[in-house]
Amino acid sequence: MGFKELNIGDNVLSAIYTMGYEEPSPIQKETIPLILSGRDVIGQARSGSGKTAAFGIPLVEMTDLADHNVQALILTPTRELAEQVSREIANIGRKRRVKVYAIYGGVPIGPQMEKLRRGIHILVGTPGRLLDHLRRRTLNLRNVRVVVLDEADRMLDMGFIDDISTILFHAKNRKQTLLFSATMPYEVIELSRKYMKNPIAVKISRDELIVEHIDQYYVETSRKNKLEVLMRILDEHHGKKIMVFCATKRKTTHVAWKLRKSRYSTLCLNGDMTQGQRNWSMAVFREPGSKILVATDVASRGIDVPTTDLVINFDIPRNLKDYVHRIGRAGRFDRRGKSITLITQEDHSFLRRILRSNKMEKYYFSGKRKFDKRRF
Repeated sequence: MGFKELNIGDNVLSAIYTMGYEEPSPIQKETIPLILSGRDVIGQARSGSGKTAAFGIPLVEMTDLADHNVQALILTPTRELAEQVSREIANIGRKRRVKVYAIYGGVPIGPQMEKLRRGIHILVGTPGRLLDHLRRRTLNLRNVRVVVLDEADRMLDMGFIDDISTILFHAKNRKQTLLFSATMPYEVIELSRKYMKNPIAVKISRDELIVEHIDQYYVETSRKNKLEVLMRILDEHHGKKIMVFCATKRKTTHVAWKLRKSRYSTLCLNGDMTQGQRNWSMAVFREPGSKILVATDVASRGIDVPTTDLVINFDIPRNLKDYVHRIGRAGRFDRRGKSITLITQEDHSFLRRILRSNKMEKYYFSGKRKFDKRRF
C-alpha cells in the first residue's frame, strides 16, 4: 500500500513526495486510515518510525481552511520537539496553505499572542506555555476537534499529568484524541482509559526496549580517561555527524568546551541555554557537514536529524528507556545507526541490564589513525 491508497489529497501527496517520503512506514499505513475515519488511536512505534507524519498527514487533510480557529492541538514534552513537529507538519500542509504554529516557554509571549490572534489551524505546544495562554485568555480551545498527545510517556515522566488534564478539559468539545508514544507504561494506559473513546491500539514495535537497527558498542575506560577516549572515538569517526550525551547540563558545557579547545567543531544543547541559543545549536547541527552536538537527555526524544551517523553515551543513562531513545537518534527512518557507550567500573551493573535485551559488542580502536596525545 502506497500513500495514494490512503485517501490523501493531491496537494498533501505532492508535499510529502517533495519532503522525500516514498512509501508509508508501518505506523503510517496502520494509523492514517483510522484517523481519517474519525477513530481515537493509540499508536506505539519506536523512535524514528515516522510517528509525526502518521498523525500530521491526516490532521492536514482534515483541516477546514475556512475556519481560522485552532482545529487541532498537539501536546509535546519539550520545546525542541514542539519546533520539530511544527516544522514537519507545516511542510506537509504547505501546498494546502494550512497554518501551523508552535508555542513554548523560554521566549517572549507577545509574538505568540499576536500569532494566535491572527488565526492558526494546527497548534503545537508544551503544556506549561499552553496553560499560560489559557490563563491569559489568549488561547481558545472550544473549537478544537482533535487533540494529539505526542511522546505521552515522556510527558508523564516529566510530571505533566495535571497540566494535560487541564488542557483536555478546555478542549472538551474535541471529536478525537490521539496518543503516540514509543513506550507504553501503565501510566500511559491509564491516561488513555480516562480520556479516549474506544481507542484502537496500533503497536508496531516488537519490543520497545530492543533496538535491532543500531549497531551497539561499548568501550571500557576510567573516569579520568573518558575525555581522552571520547576524542579518540571522534578521531576515528572524522567527517561524521555525531551526538554526544552527558548526564548533566554542567557536564555538557564542560565537555563541549574541552572539545572546542581541542579544535573539534562542537555545539552544545542543554536546559540552561536560552531558547534562542538552543534553536541556533539545532539549526547549525542540521546543516550539511560533520559536526558534534553535546547534549543532555533534552535531545534524546524526538530530535530528528536523519543524517546523524553516531551516538556516543559519554555518561551511560540509568534508565533503559532513555538509553533506547538516545541511541535511536542515529537510526532515523529505518536507517542503520551506530552507538558507542563509555563504561566505567561503576557502570557494569547497568551494562548487564542493557545486554539482557540488546546485542552490544566491545568496541576496538582500529589503530589506523594516530591518536595525538598532545591535545591533552
